[in-house]
Amino acid sequence: MSSTEVLSKLDHEFCNVAARVKETSGMIGEKAEAAASAVGDMANRTATNLSAEADDLASIAGRGVQRFGEQLRRNTPQSGMLGSVSKSVARTVTEGGEYMECSKLSGMRHDLATLIRSNPVPTIFIAIGLGWIASRMTRK
Repeated sequence: MSSTEVLSKLDHEFCNVAARVKETSGMIGEKAEAAASAVGDMANRTATNLSAEADDLASIAGRGVQRFGEQLRRNTPQSGMLGSVSKSVARTVTEGGEYMECSKLSGMRHDLATLIRSNPVPTIFIAIGLGWIASRMTRK
């Protein structure tokens, strides 16, 4: 076999190997894309499930807060100045529980975002104050 034939044969084999490598890399890319898509879908489903579970837990907590408000109403004085204060506290606690049960976590998050958007300056001062209190508590 002449050197020209050998070079031609090597060139042909090199082209075959290059084509196979290109084909394999394309398949690997497709598989990686499919895997990434599957992981993204799983993450989305997990986030949705966690959000639903958090809403359910907030609803359960709201029912517990309502029961606590009802116990306050039953077990505190019913007359006099202390009675009116205890009724007011019990009503507020019960209403808070109703709000938690009905709004769930997603509704409370939306309401909080709306409150912050409509009152940005007081929100900043409250955040600074809470940060200062937290820093003081962690120093001791």
